[in-house]
Amino acid sequence: MAADTVAAVVATLRAGQRQRLVIGVGHGTCTCEGAAFEYTFDVEHELRMSGVHDLADVVYLTNEYELGDVGAGGMTFDQNGFTTSSRMWTESLLRERGVRAIQQAHVHRVDADCTVEPFDEWTAEHWPRTYQNPLGRNIFGIGIAFAPPHAISRPRKSPRGTVIAPAPPRTGMPSGVMGRMVERNLVDMIQGGAAAPTHSASMGAMGAACNASAGTGLRRGTAAAMTMYPIVPDLRRYPGTGRSSTDTYGEIGLAAHGTEHMLHYLFLYQAKASPGWQLIPR
Repeated sequence: MAADTVAAVVATLRAGQRQRLVIGVGHGTCTCEGAAFEYTFDVEHELRMSGVHDLADVVYLTNEYELGDVGAGGMTFDQNGFTTSSRMWTESLLRERGVRAIQQAHVHRVDADCTVEPFDEWTAEHWPRTYQNPLGRNIFGIGIAFAPPHAISRPRKSPRGTVIAPAPPRTGMPSGVMGRMVERNLVDMIQGGAAAPTHSASMGAMGAACNASAGTGLRRGTAAAMTMYPIVPDLRRYPGTGRSSTDTYGEIGLAAHGTEHMLHYLFLYQAKASPGWQLIPR
Protein backbone atom coordinates (compact mmCIF):
# COMPACT_ATOMS: atom_id res chain seq x y z
CA MET A 1 0.00 0.00 0.00
CA ALA A 2 2.78 2.46 0.96
CA ALA A 3 4.74 1.61 -2.20
CA ASP A 4 1.66 2.24 -4.34
CA THR A 5 1.11 5.60 -2.67
CA VAL A 6 4.71 6.65 -3.26
CA ALA A 7 4.43 5.57 -6.91
CA ALA A 8 1.31 7.72 -7.29
CA VAL A 9 3.10 10.68 -5.71
CA VAL A 10 6.02 10.25 -8.12
CA ALA A 11 3.62 10.20 -11.07
CA THR A 12 1.98 13.41 -9.86
CA LEU A 13 5.37 15.08 -9.45
CA ARG A 14 6.39 14.03 -12.96
CA ALA A 15 3.27 15.78 -14.22
CA GLY A 16 4.68 19.01 -12.75
CA GLN A 17 2.43 19.29 -9.69
CA ARG A 18 4.25 20.02 -6.42
CA GLN A 19 3.60 17.68 -3.49
CA ARG A 20 4.25 17.81 0.25
CA LEU A 21 5.08 14.54 1.99
CA VAL A 22 4.92 14.49 5.79
CA ILE A 23 6.49 11.41 7.35
CA GLY A 24 7.04 10.84 11.05
CA VAL A 25 5.56 9.85 14.37
CA GLY A 26 1.97 10.55 15.36
CA HIS A 27 1.50 10.84 19.10
CA GLY A 28 3.54 13.01 21.44
CA THR A 29 4.63 9.98 23.44
CA CYS A 30 5.39 7.67 20.49
CA THR A 31 8.63 5.70 20.61
CA CYS A 32 11.03 4.32 18.02
CA GLU A 33 11.51 7.47 16.01
CA GLY A 34 14.15 5.54 14.08
CA ALA A 35 11.54 3.78 11.96
CA ALA A 36 9.98 7.06 10.82
CA PHE A 37 13.44 8.54 10.32
CA GLU A 38 14.48 5.57 8.15
CA TYR A 39 11.34 5.63 6.02
CA THR A 40 11.67 9.39 5.48
CA PHE A 41 15.01 8.90 3.81
CA ASP A 42 13.85 5.81 1.91
CA VAL A 43 11.18 8.00 0.31
CA GLU A 44 13.61 10.89 -0.20
CA HIS A 45 16.00 8.53 -1.99
CA GLU A 46 13.20 7.23 -4.22
CA LEU A 47 12.23 10.78 -5.18
CA ARG A 48 15.83 11.64 -5.97
CA MET A 49 16.33 8.52 -8.09
CA SER A 50 13.11 9.31 -9.96
CA GLY A 51 14.34 12.82 -10.75
CA VAL A 52 11.43 14.58 -9.06
CA HIS A 53 12.95 15.60 -5.74
CA ASP A 54 13.01 19.32 -6.61
CA LEU A 55 9.21 19.41 -6.87
CA ALA A 56 8.67 17.68 -3.52
CA ASP A 57 8.61 19.14 -0.02
CA VAL A 58 9.70 16.27 2.23
CA VAL A 59 8.94 16.88 5.91
CA TYR A 60 10.13 14.79 8.86
CA LEU A 61 7.65 15.16 11.75
CA THR A 62 8.91 14.13 15.18
CA ASN A 63 8.00 14.46 18.85
CA GLU A 64 11.68 14.85 19.80
CA TYR A 65 12.53 18.02 21.70
CA GLU A 66 15.78 18.12 19.74
CA LEU A 67 16.59 16.25 16.56
CA GLY A 68 18.68 13.18 17.33
CA ASP A 69 17.12 12.69 20.77
CA VAL A 70 15.39 9.41 19.65
CA GLY A 71 13.82 9.09 23.09
CA ALA A 72 17.23 8.39 24.61
CA GLY A 73 18.30 11.90 25.51
CA GLY A 74 20.57 12.17 22.49
CA MET A 75 24.00 10.66 21.88
CA THR A 76 27.57 11.69 21.21
CA PHE A 77 29.75 10.14 18.52
CA ASP A 78 33.55 10.07 18.35
CA GLN A 79 34.49 10.23 14.71
CA ASN A 80 37.87 10.98 13.16
CA GLY A 81 39.12 12.59 16.36
CA PHE A 82 36.05 14.80 16.80
CA THR A 83 33.10 14.50 19.16
CA THR A 84 29.78 15.06 17.41
CA SER A 85 26.31 15.18 18.95
CA SER A 86 23.44 13.19 17.44
CA ARG A 87 21.61 16.49 17.05
CA MET A 88 24.32 17.96 14.82
CA TRP A 89 24.63 14.68 12.95
CA THR A 90 20.87 14.55 12.27
CA GLU A 91 20.56 18.21 11.31
CA SER A 92 23.45 17.85 8.87
CA LEU A 93 21.83 14.84 7.22
CA LEU A 94 18.51 16.67 6.84
CA ARG A 95 20.20 19.68 5.23
CA GLU A 96 22.24 17.48 2.94
CA ARG A 97 19.16 15.61 1.70
CA GLY A 98 16.85 18.63 1.48
CA VAL A 99 14.43 17.37 4.14
CA ARG A 100 12.59 19.84 6.38
CA ALA A 101 11.98 18.94 10.02
CA ILE A 102 9.11 19.73 12.36
CA GLN A 103 10.09 18.83 15.91
CA GLN A 104 8.46 19.09 19.36
CA ALA A 105 5.19 18.26 17.59
CA HIS A 106 2.19 16.03 18.12
CA VAL A 107 -0.41 15.17 15.51
CA HIS A 108 -3.81 16.29 16.73
CA ARG A 109 -5.81 15.33 13.65
CA VAL A 110 -5.49 14.86 9.91
CA ASP A 111 -8.09 16.60 7.76
CA ALA A 112 -9.02 15.47 4.28
CA ASP A 113 -8.26 17.82 1.37
CA CYS A 114 -6.15 20.20 3.49
CA THR A 115 -3.42 20.74 0.86
CA VAL A 116 -2.63 24.44 0.34
CA GLU A 117 -3.94 25.68 -3.00
CA PRO A 118 -1.61 27.28 -5.56
CA PHE A 119 -1.23 31.05 -5.14
CA ASP A 120 -3.46 31.84 -8.11
CA GLU A 121 -6.35 29.92 -6.51
CA TRP A 122 -6.33 31.91 -3.25
CA THR A 123 -9.25 34.26 -2.77
CA ALA A 124 -10.51 36.77 -0.23
CA GLU A 125 -13.13 34.23 0.88
CA HIS A 126 -10.40 32.15 2.55
CA TRP A 127 -9.79 34.80 5.20
CA PRO A 128 -11.35 34.50 8.68
CA ARG A 129 -14.25 36.71 9.67
CA THR A 130 -14.58 36.30 13.44
CA TYR A 131 -11.04 35.20 14.54
CA GLN A 132 -12.54 32.65 16.90
CA ASN A 133 -10.33 29.64 17.57
CA PRO A 134 -12.04 26.59 15.98
CA LEU A 135 -10.99 24.44 18.97
CA GLY A 136 -12.05 26.85 21.72
CA ARG A 137 -15.09 29.12 21.43
CA ASN A 138 -13.76 31.45 24.16
CA ILE A 139 -10.42 32.00 22.44
CA PHE A 140 -9.94 34.72 19.84
CA GLY A 141 -6.81 35.84 18.02
CA ILE A 142 -6.44 39.29 16.45
CA GLY A 143 -3.64 41.11 14.67
CA ILE A 144 -0.53 38.97 14.35
CA ALA A 145 -2.02 36.52 16.88
CA PHE A 146 -3.94 34.70 14.14
CA ALA A 147 -2.32 32.71 11.35
CA PRO A 148 -3.23 34.03 7.89
CA PRO A 149 -4.57 31.35 5.53
CA HIS A 150 -2.13 32.41 2.82
CA ALA A 151 0.15 35.22 1.72
CA ILE A 152 -1.07 38.34 -0.08
CA SER A 153 2.21 39.02 -1.86
CA ARG A 154 3.14 36.27 -4.34
CA PRO A 155 5.78 34.01 -2.72
CA ARG A 156 9.07 34.07 -4.63
CA LYS A 157 12.64 32.82 -4.35
CA SER A 158 15.93 34.62 -4.80
CA PRO A 159 18.46 33.37 -7.40
CA ARG A 160 20.09 31.42 -4.56
CA GLY A 161 16.82 29.74 -3.61
CA THR A 162 16.05 31.84 -0.53
CA VAL A 163 12.29 32.08 0.07
CA ILE A 164 11.13 35.70 -0.23
CA ALA A 165 7.56 35.87 1.07
CA PRO A 166 6.45 38.91 3.12
CA ALA A 167 3.68 38.00 5.56
CA PRO A 168 0.31 39.80 5.27
CA PRO A 169 0.06 43.05 7.31
CA ARG A 170 -2.18 42.61 10.35
CA THR A 171 -1.09 45.36 12.75
CA GLY A 172 -2.16 48.98 13.12
CA MET A 173 -5.61 49.77 11.77
CA PRO A 174 -6.58 46.15 10.95
CA SER A 175 -5.79 45.11 14.54
CA GLY A 176 -7.96 47.93 15.85
CA VAL A 177 -10.90 46.89 13.69
CA MET A 178 -10.52 43.23 14.66
CA GLY A 179 -10.19 44.11 18.34
CA ARG A 180 -13.36 46.20 18.34
CA MET A 181 -15.26 43.46 16.55
CA VAL A 182 -14.04 40.74 18.94
CA GLU A 183 -14.86 43.01 21.89
CA ARG A 184 -18.47 43.31 20.69
CA ASN A 185 -18.69 39.56 20.15
CA LEU A 186 -17.47 38.86 23.69
CA VAL A 187 -20.08 41.22 25.10
CA ASP A 188 -22.83 39.52 23.10
CA MET A 189 -21.63 36.06 24.14
CA ILE A 190 -21.14 36.84 27.83
CA GLN A 191 -23.98 39.25 28.51
CA GLY A 192 -26.36 38.40 25.69
CA GLY A 193 -25.91 34.64 25.72
CA ALA A 194 -25.04 34.43 22.01
CA ALA A 195 -23.85 30.95 21.05
CA ALA A 196 -21.56 32.22 18.30
CA PRO A 197 -19.94 35.51 17.24
CA THR A 198 -22.49 38.01 15.99
CA HIS A 199 -20.08 40.43 14.26
CA SER A 200 -17.46 39.83 11.58
CA ALA A 201 -14.56 41.74 10.03
CA SER A 202 -12.75 39.93 7.24
CA MET A 203 -9.58 41.48 5.85
CA GLY A 204 -11.11 40.69 2.47
CA ALA A 205 -13.78 43.33 3.20
CA MET A 206 -11.75 45.71 5.33
CA GLY A 207 -9.77 48.81 4.40
CA ALA A 208 -6.66 50.23 5.99
CA ALA A 209 -4.91 53.58 6.16
CA CYS A 210 -1.27 54.15 7.06
CA ASN A 211 0.88 57.21 7.66
CA ALA A 212 4.67 56.97 7.57
CA SER A 213 6.84 59.91 8.59
CA ALA A 214 9.39 61.03 6.02
CA GLY A 215 10.92 64.08 7.72
CA THR A 216 10.33 66.44 10.65
CA GLY A 217 9.36 70.10 10.84
CA LEU A 218 6.00 71.86 10.96
CA ARG A 219 6.62 73.60 7.64
CA ARG A 220 9.09 71.33 5.88
CA GLY A 221 8.14 67.99 7.32
CA THR A 222 6.69 65.34 5.05
CA ALA A 223 4.95 62.02 5.47
CA ALA A 224 3.57 59.33 3.21
CA ALA A 225 -0.15 58.61 3.49
CA MET A 226 -1.52 55.40 1.98
CA THR A 227 -4.92 53.75 1.92
CA MET A 228 -6.06 50.43 0.51
CA TYR A 229 -9.44 48.76 0.14
CA PRO A 230 -9.77 45.90 0.63
CA ILE A 231 -6.58 44.73 2.35
CA VAL A 232 -6.81 41.29 0.74
CA PRO A 233 -7.33 41.77 -3.02
CA ASP A 234 -10.70 40.56 -4.27
CA LEU A 235 -10.46 40.00 -8.03
CA ARG A 236 -14.12 39.04 -8.25
CA ARG A 237 -15.30 42.43 -6.99
CA TYR A 238 -12.46 44.46 -8.49
CA PRO A 239 -11.11 42.79 -11.65
CA GLY A 240 -7.58 43.79 -12.54
CA THR A 241 -5.90 44.93 -9.32
CA GLY A 242 -8.30 43.37 -6.81
CA ARG A 243 -8.78 46.72 -5.04
CA SER A 244 -11.01 49.78 -5.44
CA SER A 245 -9.17 52.42 -7.48
CA THR A 246 -11.02 55.24 -5.71
CA ASP A 247 -10.25 53.98 -2.21
CA THR A 248 -6.64 52.92 -2.81
CA TYR A 249 -4.14 55.74 -3.20
CA GLY A 250 -0.94 57.24 -1.85
CA GLU A 251 0.27 60.81 -1.25
CA ILE A 252 3.41 62.32 0.23
CA GLY A 253 3.73 65.87 1.51
CA LEU A 254 3.15 68.36 4.30
CA ALA A 255 -0.56 67.56 4.73
CA ALA A 256 0.21 63.93 5.50
CA HIS A 257 2.90 65.10 7.93
CA GLY A 258 0.33 67.24 9.76
CA THR A 259 -1.97 64.24 10.01
CA GLU A 260 0.87 62.08 11.33
CA HIS A 261 1.74 64.74 13.93
CA MET A 262 -1.86 64.98 15.08
CA LEU A 263 -2.27 61.21 15.32
CA HIS A 264 0.72 60.90 17.64
CA TYR A 265 -0.86 63.27 20.14
CA LEU A 266 -4.29 61.69 19.81
CA PHE A 267 -2.94 58.18 20.36
CA LEU A 268 -0.98 59.26 23.44
CA TYR A 269 -4.02 61.11 24.82
CA GLN A 270 -6.18 58.02 24.30
CA ALA A 271 -3.56 55.66 25.76
CA LYS A 272 -3.46 57.74 28.95
CA ALA A 273 -7.27 57.55 29.21
CA SER A 274 -7.40 61.33 29.56
CA PRO A 275 -10.84 63.01 29.83
CA GLY A 276 -12.93 62.39 26.73
CA TRP A 277 -10.59 59.71 25.33
CA GLN A 278 -13.61 57.58 24.39
CA LEU A 279 -14.65 60.17 21.82
CA ILE A 280 -11.46 59.71 19.77
CA PRO A 281 -12.12 57.28 16.88
CA ARG A 282 -10.23 54.01 17.09
